[in-house]
Amino acid sequence: MKSTRSGQTTILGGQSGQGQVDVDPSSRGLVGLDAVHRWVHRGYMFDAWNYNAALGSGAALEILIVTAASHGIHARFAAAAGGDALLTVFENPTVSNNGVAVVPMNRNRSSARTALGLVYKNPTIAADGVQIGNTLLPGGDRGQTGGGGGSSFEEFILAPSTKYLFRLTNLAVGAEPADLDLHFYEPE
Repeated sequence: MKSTRSGQTTILGGQSGQGQVDVDPSSRGLVGLDAVHRWVHRGYMFDAWNYNAALGSGAALEILIVTAASHGIHARFAAAAGGDALLTVFENPTVSNNGVAVVPMNRNRSSARTALGLVYKNPTIAADGVQIGNTLLPGGDRGQTGGGGGSSFEEFILAPSTKYLFRLTNLAVGAEPADLDLHFYEPE
């Protein structure tokens, strides 16, 4: 063990000091990173998004993910809209055109690692597949919009070699700004 000038204690373990654990001097609790934060540090966390400044009434933003054969994806999502909106998630949709390829952004900007899964926006969907998620985003309607948003705290663990469709539909009468964000990591 060693103590720093700030009073924080570090417990060293492993070879050559690898595996150190910090102890907070006030609470005497262990200091650490949550699992998701760790994936960002290691360069395995990615973002992809689809935004429309004036999504028409009844229109939808969509993101299609095709997971790699070797890895599933652990995904969280966030969505916002200027009026009422519905976020739905589907597994194994029938796709006639994947849409526009999106290069997911690595959240560790020093990492050269790229996502193994493929991501597209605005695919052409022939059949939705099995609905596995549904979230209403109340944001108002008919001139009484304040906007609304939501996100998943818990993640979906998406199976390897599978297609998933994330769809945000504008339920408001008029065109509204809308944003669909996908945050995911691919564990080693």
